[in-house]
Amino acid sequence: MSRKEICPKEYYSRGVPELCHAVKNGEPDAIRKMAKEMATVVPPNAVLVPAPQHCGFAVYTLEICEEIAALTGVAICDVLRCTPHESLYIARKRGHDVSLSFYLTGSLPDSPLFLVDNVISTGKTVEAARKAIGQRLVPLVYAADSTRYQPQQRF
Repeated sequence: MSRKEICPKEYYSRGVPELCHAVKNGEPDAIRKMAKEMATVVPPNAVLVPAPQHCGFAVYTLEICEEIAALTGVAICDVLRCTPHESLYIARKRGHDVSLSFYLTGSLPDSPLFLVDNVISTGKTVEAARKAIGQRLVPLVYAADSTRYQPQQRF
């Protein structure tokens, strides 16, 4: 099985963790900055699928998608949901293992699909999303934690 991800930044690079946390906190300037950088690698025929947060649906990832779409004109398909669960970040800090269960609430187009998230650390979100959508889903994330996960493609 081939794996492909688009991860422009290393998570532990200067300023990246701070920006990622600001995005998770819903700070509009941080969301705009992240989206502007991510938009540079989005193909014109892409369809963005925001990753759901631990609440069960997309919040800040949908905002990132909306900013990218405003800059590039690509479509958004917000149909991926999950069973609410403990935040993966908090769970990892507490030594907990979280099982993710993603599902679709609508149909997907035949266009190239890009899962939008701010950070990929263990790959659990990508794995759960691909179980729901399939292997054609390409993760488009701002940063990757290479101490836990090795992305295949960086820009």
